[in-house]
Amino acid sequence: MVALWSLLSTHTHAASVTKIASTDAFDAFREQNAGFALLVYAPWCGHSRALLPEFDSAAASSSTPFAKVDGTEVEELATRLDIKGYPTLLFIHRGDGPPIEFDGRRDASTISRWVASKAAPSLTELNSSSDALAFAKGKPIASRTAAAPVVEDDERTASYPKLVIPVRSPCLACARLVSNFDMGLLPRLRERHAQLKKHHSRTAFQKSATVGELESIVEAEVERICSWPNTYHNKKVRRGCDRLVEDHSDALVDAISRWAREGKYALHLGDELSAEVRPALCDEELQLCTADELTQLDKSDEEAAIQLKHANETGRSAERPLVSERPSAAKEGVLVRVVARDFHERVIKLAADADYLIYMYFPGRSSVPVAEARRDTHARLRPKYIRLAEFLDAPSSNGSLVVGWMDCVFNAIPYPHGSHVHKDTIALYPARSKSEPRYWKDLRDGDVDLDELISFVYEASANEATQRHVREREEAAGPRGLLEALPHKLLDFEESLAIDERELRPLNASRLREMVEKDEL
Repeated sequence: MVALWSLLSTHTHAASVTKIASTDAFDAFREQNAGFALLVYAPWCGHSRALLPEFDSAAASSSTPFAKVDGTEVEELATRLDIKGYPTLLFIHRGDGPPIEFDGRRDASTISRWVASKAAPSLTELNSSSDALAFAKGKPIASRTAAAPVVEDDERTASYPKLVIPVRSPCLACARLVSNFDMGLLPRLRERHAQLKKHHSRTAFQKSATVGELESIVEAEVERICSWPNTYHNKKVRRGCDRLVEDHSDALVDAISRWAREGKYALHLGDELSAEVRPALCDEELQLCTADELTQLDKSDEEAAIQLKHANETGRSAERPLVSERPSAAKEGVLVRVVARDFHERVIKLAADADYLIYMYFPGRSSVPVAEARRDTHARLRPKYIRLAEFLDAPSSNGSLVVGWMDCVFNAIPYPHGSHVHKDTIALYPARSKSEPRYWKDLRDGDVDLDELISFVYEASANEATQRHVREREEAAGPRGLLEALPHKLLDFEESLAIDERELRPLNASRLREMVEKDEL
């Protein structure tokens, strides 16, 4: 059979963006085009509204088709595409292949370059006249496709240095995975070790470790190990880590548990776990690394440490600026907008002697279904946090407390401050102890009460001035004022999006008590 080869050219496209109104329309559009960019958005989402004009601008300069769909209207399609939050930008190829998700900066030029790389020409083998006829009509061809090689962008967070490491991906994923145990597993093992040693004899301690007292901790950490910074902020390594855990979870648990049973964490509390376990696990047991590769990684990590220190001190990486919004020149009020470029300056340096409460939020990321995305964590918590800031009135605390927030979609949290945070989290960076922040990560999809938020501030702070300030505000409002008047007439989510932090004013705590006493609610 004679093989006919044809170059699959990019589709000529007008500057307009096609609106997809149904799953049938999506299927038809997919059949008509070899590949296209698809934006799944929600009209109520502030970040969707910000991205739409950038998306339109990228479409105007591209020869690749662009389309958009309101995920709240075509929920069936949003579910089919496994949309986790809004907005989501995908590149869709003709056929049944999985969509490719965009994970870069949300500006027109970056989107244009990304779409162009995904729409790069490919060679399609035409094995018959029917194949050629189908190709000419733009229909799917059941043939072998040899895609032109396109190197996927390394979409790591910009505050992490982009090092060229001549180490294979499986080895790199394994080495980074073991390094992550230093952050998550080692502290928990130390804590459990102290508890067991305190309440059991040596024999009982060894027996409890053998029968699984410690293995349960290891199993829990293996399940979440790929979410730590050494893997999470590098898409390629994160995918490699996920595959590694999926394929070798039992071997990982066995190896780390064996290390735990032998008590090495007790004998070498000052050493890195990775220095002991990484060679034995990645090289000898799983055979994913060679000794030379591990040596190269150690050298690269030393270089990375230097660059990360530079990024932390200057607010810039060695290669490019941090992903950051423009810093605000406004004076600090009841609520401060923090961005990546001034995070270190505001939170660590200028507030060295103050507690800094900050809400790091990721609009659109939630565990609730797509159909309920309007009620994701940020949508639920944003109005409450605004009211909390008004109530705490940080400027009246005599410099003991500052309240801020940061949009982590448009700002990369500078290393190492909260570098493992990748979902909505409230943190308190304590006065004179900024290296030991207190985190509240389980925000229950935003289903927390204002009195719980106030209690977190009081309990997380070790600063007597902050505790006294919070206590005075609570006493002025009274118990019923806190429970009934404080949550009264909260903004809805859409209203809260229009709030300018500089215009917020402190609440009169005594007025809350009066509202209850005069039955004004």
